Amino acid sequence: IAEPIYGAIDLNRDKAITFSEFRRRSANVRFAECDVDMDGRLSLEEFRRAPLYAAEDHKTAFARLDKDTDAALTREEFAVLP
Repeated sequence: IAEPIYGAIDLNRDKAITFSEFRRRSANVRFAECDVDMDGRLSLEEFRRAPLYAAEDHKTAFARLDKDTDAALTREEFAVLP
């Protein structure tokens, strides 16, 4: 069971998991958990499902992350969360 999980995280298949690989995989999993309608984008309502570790509310964090101001977060915009 560990091998498939390890393989899913080791993105470049070098048999080592870097912090970057771990973080990217973790962000993808968190994004998928929040993307209720599975459209590949998070609305503010879906984003509210994400745990925040900074001292800001979801609305403020969403506005900060939504670089193109289209009222939706892409995986790339979401991935910068700690």
